[in-house]
Amino acid sequence: MANQTKVGKIYCQDPISGISIIIPALNEEGAIATTIQGLHSAMESSDVDYEVILVDDGSTDNTREEALNAGAQVIIHNKNMGYGNAIMDGIRSSNFPVIAMLDADGTYPMAMLPDLIKEANSHEMVIGARQWTSQNTSLMARIYRKGLFHLIRYLTSARTVDYNSGFRVFRKLDILDYNHLLCPTFSFTTTMTLIFLLTHRSVSFLKIDYSERIGISKVSYFRDAIRTLSYIFMIANFFQAYRTTLFILIIFFITSLSWWFIGILLDIGTTAQIVSHLTIASAFIIASLGLTAMPVAKLFIQALHQKRD
Repeated sequence: MANQTKVGKIYCQDPISGISIIIPALNEEGAIATTIQGLHSAMESSDVDYEVILVDDGSTDNTREEALNAGAQVIIHNKNMGYGNAIMDGIRSSNFPVIAMLDADGTYPMAMLPDLIKEANSHEMVIGARQWTSQNTSLMARIYRKGLFHLIRYLTSARTVDYNSGFRVFRKLDILDYNHLLCPTFSFTTTMTLIFLLTHRSVSFLKIDYSERIGISKVSYFRDAIRTLSYIFMIANFFQAYRTTLFILIIFFITSLSWWFIGILLDIGTTAQIVSHLTIASAFIIASLGLTAMPVAKLFIQALHQKRD
């Protein structure tokens, strides 16, 4: 049955009637049962059919047993495959065309899932935008997110309030074509958000509370920051090559000027000039390669869509 407005007009799309809830988990013993029970309680007040799929990504504790006892379906990775790979395995195994995802550590308000689902009736993705406080995040995490936020805004022009929230609702078909661009680990959500925004999808953000996690975080800020940056640059170059090209040119130009000044100060003019010229030449080579990426990327995406259709 189609949605109806108060004045009786009919929307084209049908309301969401079923949803697959994907939970990636690594050693979440003590938190996972509470999370799944909270989901059951939240969905009892909804008329949407649902399934809960936990992807146990190499846990060495009792995560999978607790999930089964709490009423979830369980996919087992005997080896840790990464956060993003766990989610994609859950998506591929799901029975409904609409997907919800959240973490297993008790940080997200499960009671708000019906609100996200309702909002997703008229958006292609709905993200729970976390409200940060000194109680639910560390100073290092806040610095990391702030720096990442400004870098993403410059490289992609994508404007949003929370790139990497793990609490969201979206449609399965909207993400399967872009599996090759999605980070297989921690930054899966960041790359997903960027792809939706850069392909001009309708993305809505709902403010949510964010609680202190249960258990120990698996995030390594240095390792995950490097991997995140590599995927951000890849996606930015894939969709908006001129921005990454300009960024590279600016960095190389500053480097070249620095060498020129060093040559004057240390009286090594010839060496500095050579390095400076090589730097500029390298910049233009990289820039030229970057500018060719956009048309190739568009052709590749069109081919994927035609193949799916």
